[in-house]
Amino acid sequence: MSNTIKKAKYQGWLWYSDQPKPEVIDDEFELTLDETKNPFIIEGQLWDGSRSVSIRFVDGKYLFNEFTVEGNDNGNERYDAAMEYIPHCLDGVNAVFMRQRWVKEKDELCEGMDVWKPAGNIFVGFKK
Repeated sequence: MSNTIKKAKYQGWLWYSDQPKPEVIDDEFELTLDETKNPFIIEGQLWDGSRSVSIRFVDGKYLFNEFTVEGNDNGNERYDAAMEYIPHCLDGVNAVFMRQRWVKEKDELCEGMDVWKPAGNIFVGFKK
């Protein structure tokens, strides 16, 4: 997986290490993450309409994940309906939308059967 955010029209935010609050993104955007560059991105969440990008800077390294939200269930992964949250520091944003991601895993406490386990909240846009 590359640390390049492909050029697309995104909604979301990037929070740089030298800023008191995140920069809101709502336009065409692309970026290559460089762990040696300052200021670095503390946290970022981006949504292009079908793909969610999550960025975190931990112990001098970028943790970069992409999720493609395809319908509600694809067999081994599924997403709940979007939940609306009120942001506290995103200028001009009235609501942030997140979807709970679930993955199917074998569970020894359930006789080795497959069970759905929560695997994180995925950012899927905002409302201005």
